[in-house]
Amino acid sequence: RTLGISGHGPWREKLVKAAGREYHLDNVEHDIIRKQFKEPRIHFALVCAAVSCPPLRSEAYTGAKLDAQLADQSQLFLRQSPAQNRVDVPNRTVYGSMIFESYQEDFGGTDAASGKYIAQFYPPGPERQLLESGAFTLAEGDPTGEASEEGVERPTDSEDDEMMPGGGDSDTATPGNR
Repeated sequence: RTLGISGHGPWREKLVKAAGREYHLDNVEHDIIRKQFKEPRIHFALVCAAVSCPPLRSEAYTGAKLDAQLADQSQLFLRQSPAQNRVDVPNRTVYGSMIFESYQEDFGGTDAASGKYIAQFYPPGPERQLLESGAFTLAEGDPTGEASEEGVERPTDSEDDEMMPGGGDSDTATPGNR
């Protein structure tokens, strides 16, 4: 099967079959995972193959290990991806992945709330104190300009969206970067 026939890459092709229905990846992410589970750590587990995305995990996520896997993946992305995420205490700036802008509502709705969310992944110290204080500027990651967005772009329109079980539809949240 050729991906991207519709011009939207794999995000709008119906690649997932479950319970006798077919879904595209945007349906699965926005209408099932985000809407039903309300778990912000999934943003560190879902990968679109772009430089700004979290690294691909070398194992499948499984129910029995999911909480530990999400914790580990969050720690890996937030603490070990300095081109995307880092805390610059002297300049009171938190550099964060585009994920924090695109899905800000999932992290509390404000820059300060996003900082408090990120703080849980830092040990006690100046970085954590700054994150918990909310007294910082949240800037997009990669302050050096070395990384570039080379991954697959996701569509931003609501074309081909369908209603999902539970009443959600995909045109409510489809950032164009993941």
